[in-house]
Amino acid sequence: MRIAKTTICALLLLCTLIFTVGCNSSDSSYPITIGNTTFNSKPEKVAVLSPNVADIVCQLGMEKDITLISSDVITDSIKNKKTCGTAIEPDTKKIIDNDIEVVLADDNMSDGAIKTLEDNDVKVVQFHYGNTGEDILTTYTSVGAILNGEIGKTQGNKAYTKLMTTLKNYKAEFSKKHSKDKLLFLEGTGPYVSVIKESWYGKLLAFTGTDVVTKDVNNSTYDVNMIGSLNPKYLVCNNDTYKSLENKDTLKKCDFNKSNGHIIIEKDKLKLQGKTAIENVEKILQTIDKSTFEKIKSTATTTVEKTTKGTASTTVPTTTKPKEKYPLQSKYKVKFTDSAIKTMTLQSQNDYNKAMQERLTDLGYLASGNATGYFGDMTKTALETFQKNNKLSATGTVDSKTLQVMFSSSAKKV
Repeated sequence: MRIAKTTICALLLLCTLIFTVGCNSSDSSYPITIGNTTFNSKPEKVAVLSPNVADIVCQLGMEKDITLISSDVITDSIKNKKTCGTAIEPDTKKIIDNDIEVVLADDNMSDGAIKTLEDNDVKVVQFHYGNTGEDILTTYTSVGAILNGEIGKTQGNKAYTKLMTTLKNYKAEFSKKHSKDKLLFLEGTGPYVSVIKESWYGKLLAFTGTDVVTKDVNNSTYDVNMIGSLNPKYLVCNNDTYKSLENKDTLKKCDFNKSNGHIIIEKDKLKLQGKTAIENVEKILQTIDKSTFEKIKSTATTTVEKTTKGTASTTVPTTTKPKEKYPLQSKYKVKFTDSAIKTMTLQSQNDYNKAMQERLTDLGYLASGNATGYFGDMTKTALETFQKNNKLSATGTVDSKTLQVMFSSSAKKV
């Protein structure tokens, strides 16, 4: 009888173990598809190369899910991770040797690195740097979904809602007292370039509730005299830019010098759209009005918690749309395919060449009237210059990576 009881207990324990292992081996929130990549289960080892995606991972509170980062990642709460080269040219051997399953990258990652990783069964997901709310939300939900399935999608919604609600609350409060205070963002050491209204920089700085000084995209340079005449009360720039300005006689009487209204933030940090975005705005607000900032911060946090609790799925769409590979191609009445790109060679004549030439003209690399469809030496030279300015391999030949950048809103002009 004692033996029978022991056997029954052992069988019950075995069944319990089998049931438990069975439950843990599958996750009901997977499989999930992002773009053209399907994830059947939660990846155990992930590398994030994109500085912006890393910042969003931190806003999601998912730093623990990351094994490796690139040396370009600058968000403080994730910088202690081991590095694996740069965002553009990562150390593929280190990634493979660490059994990384998924790499989260920007769209400027080199084709060679992507091929090496994919040939070794490492999934590479590239993210475009978005300037619209919809683009940023898509990145949040996509990253969340990769790291935590359908549950992660919802977490992405909530994290994005928290980001935007926090920033909007700050703007609402500070605009009551500081909407007429001029704020200017500068980069470089001469000529000085102001923030452009359409960029994320401008949108982020606008959340300070101040009058962010902007100029037209075609006339964005400032010299010392122009800065003096604008007389901004607050100046946002990196340390080198400020040093080049602080001893200029023309600027010594400016309000930002009188009230110590300069805020040092590196341009690369201003680009980030996750945890650091809130930190950037808060740093500026503390300089503008520390007492007001301290008073409203707790109120803003409470409002965020009320807003995000149980409402994110109804106020923000939970579906993740695949990224458009060539977002602006429809404007130029073409649809690029791999076979179409192969026809875009030197001395060829076709409508795909013409669309590329029209885009290069709009970006300032070709003079108007040269969009003939014929791919000659003039087009090749313009293409090389475009590739160089956009940190691509300056080959003068057409490839998918070049067209992805060219037909996106982030393409750099001359």
